[in-house]
Amino acid sequence: MNAAINSIPIKSFISIDLIIFCSFAIFLSPLRLENLSSFYSNTSLLLSEPLATLSKYSIPLSLSILCILSTYSLWEKKRSFWSLNKIFIIYAITNIVGIFRTVIYSDENLSRFILGTALILLIYIISFKKFRFLVFEKAFFYTSVIFVAGHLYQWIIDPSVMQWKGRWMGIVAHPNHLGAYSAGLLLTLLPSLFNKSKYNPNKLLRLSTSVLLLLLCLLSGSRTSLLILSGGIIFQLAASRIKWKSSHLIIIALIILGMFAIIYLTQTLNNDSDEMRITTTENTRIDAWKTQFQDFGSNPLFGAGKTEKTESSLFAAMSIGGILVGLGYFTFILSVVYRCIRTIQESKFRQISSSQLAFQGALLGLTLGSLFEGYGLMALQVYSLCNVMILICCASLERQA
Repeated sequence: MNAAINSIPIKSFISIDLIIFCSFAIFLSPLRLENLSSFYSNTSLLLSEPLATLSKYSIPLSLSILCILSTYSLWEKKRSFWSLNKIFIIYAITNIVGIFRTVIYSDENLSRFILGTALILLIYIISFKKFRFLVFEKAFFYTSVIFVAGHLYQWIIDPSVMQWKGRWMGIVAHPNHLGAYSAGLLLTLLPSLFNKSKYNPNKLLRLSTSVLLLLLCLLSGSRTSLLILSGGIIFQLAASRIKWKSSHLIIIALIILGMFAIIYLTQTLNNDSDEMRITTTENTRIDAWKTQFQDFGSNPLFGAGKTEKTESSLFAAMSIGGILVGLGYFTFILSVVYRCIRTIQESKFRQISSSQLAFQGALLGLTLGSLFEGYGLMALQVYSLCNVMILICCASLERQA
């Protein structure tokens, strides 16, 4: 007993540097890059200092931090190098092949291939850490705090650069990205809020951060973010072994409907045109999917090697890499869903940890959301918060997944 107690400070000390570094590595990935302001006409969208400086050097800083983390993890390695998670393998290979297809299409994308491969390898090496669940869970918590704090800072300094066409884009590149990032981070926090068996001194901070993340989801006007939240929360509820009454389910359903209503009303009030955004967005997605299928049809086996549309990671995979990459990404989606179903079944016989609920809930939500957004395919966005979160969640799942 005494030996166990004495070992706690040592474990905490060993993990604290990983937690801090990993938090900043995750947080830096979604910052709006300085050159993205050229995509938005007649609007100056440069962030305030010091966010602008962090944005300018976000990718090299993140990679440097991940290199330090991977070196540390190799030094403290506790697992076999080839002890791989099947879901991680499928996701990694699919994305590497997809990025390589863009390299064949354009030599300018060689740096993207190197960056994507390095990101996958570094996160996999970091997952060697014996306490990876604890490290990444706390890292996501501190990332969420920093993410919210960054938005509060920018809102106080200059809120005008946080909006685009009546929607909030925050300090990231697009409102849909803000919604996806906020929803993914929120799913990693929710299980800890309802964990009664574990003393949590940061529960108030977690609760306030969760509320602000939900607010960012609503302000973004992204319906995909609600799909991410709904998918993740349904899994977490189903696997938590909580006996839900019909009244509880009705309240949850009303809350979800209320969120949709708020987004609908917000977009209606902020829309200057005669057309409703819900109609124009649906038409835009359908047109994008048609274009992606045309690219896929031009070369079904190997794909067109590129896509101009990012409305679906699955269709983008088919467009870029044909049947091979498309089938790989579809297999990844099925693997994630299957693993979550297995976890729900296992919850009948054993208590699922809050960490596993957080990671699998976020992974399931982001995977379902990627059917309507391009963040799941690294050939489109090599380094983003969603890429990093999906990789970490896959690498941190139990090895028998």
